Amino acid sequence: MSAILSRRTPFFKSLLPAAAMLLILASCGADTGPEQTTNPVSAMTPVDVRTVKAVASTAGFLTVPGNVEAARSVAVASRIPGIIERLAVEEGARVRKGDLLVRLDGQELRTQVDAADAAVEVARAHFERIKSLHEKEAATKQELEEALARHLSAGAEAAGARTRLGYIELRAPFDGEIVAKTASAGDLAAPGVAILTLQGADRMRVAATVTQSQAQRLVIGQSIDALLEGGPTHPCFVSILSPGGEAGSGRFLVKCDLPDGTTARSGSFARLRVADETTEASIMAPREALIERGALTCLFVIEDGKARLRYISPGTVAGDLIVVRAGLAPGDEIVLSPGALTDGAPVRASLTEQAR
Repeated sequence: MSAILSRRTPFFKSLLPAAAMLLILASCGADTGPEQTTNPVSAMTPVDVRTVKAVASTAGFLTVPGNVEAARSVAVASRIPGIIERLAVEEGARVRKGDLLVRLDGQELRTQVDAADAAVEVARAHFERIKSLHEKEAATKQELEEALARHLSAGAEAAGARTRLGYIELRAPFDGEIVAKTASAGDLAAPGVAILTLQGADRMRVAATVTQSQAQRLVIGQSIDALLEGGPTHPCFVSILSPGGEAGSGRFLVKCDLPDGTTARSGSFARLRVADETTEASIMAPREALIERGALTCLFVIEDGKARLRYISPGTVAGDLIVVRAGLAPGDEIVLSPGALTDGAPVRASLTEQAR
């Protein structure tokens, strides 16, 4: 028997590696329950982002950045020095024409009025006495003229004192909104120094600067399109066109009145669409969406709820926009201010205005 085992030993030794491999494979293939797999990207919390949609700019036209302002604006200032006794309004208050805005302390001026009135009575009595004496030839003509001049001077001084007393109250010259307050009750008001800023609420306009070639294609009364921040496009009419360019920049100021009733806040962002012979039909993208990676420029667009990195070929800069020669198509949703956003990250997009 031992002889038989001895003869078979090499055969069994040759089977040992194969048996070990089968045990390992059996162990790996053992049922360990349902396989748990996760997609790291899909498990990420969606990132809130602001987006705009890219649109094609019409050939021969370009949008220039500007700001909304009130067509009427006035700095409310005192004509006389005095202590502010009362400020009747605060910033943001709506006022009507004639409403009281500011009252100065008028005690000193009232005293001056009383003194001036008393001086008038004294001068009038003196004139009447000299006049009576002159009729009796007891006073000279020169004395009569001097008494009359003193009477008239006292009357003029009293009228001036009353006028100055009227300056202690500052009232709204038109309907509007208080947009700035630079003083408080108890402060000293100096002549010509603004206490409040009042802007008319009846008509708004867009102010922007344009190049010389663009200015040459504008005329007073011309209708052009204005795109308000977060709102639709409105027609507006050129009301002011600077005849000379700004020193240094060589750009020309243009102001366009918006239609009555247009809802717009003073200081908000807007764009004007103006003719420009150098502009071809192109896609515009906001500069704040761009990412510079060495010599390459890219941005993020939204595809199927995810941020996708897109490399583009940038062109000329137009204010806060840039022409995109390649890499974008009309309707692409562009991410603004991407920050640390990564390619493929899920997002919740909040669509704002279009890039035009």
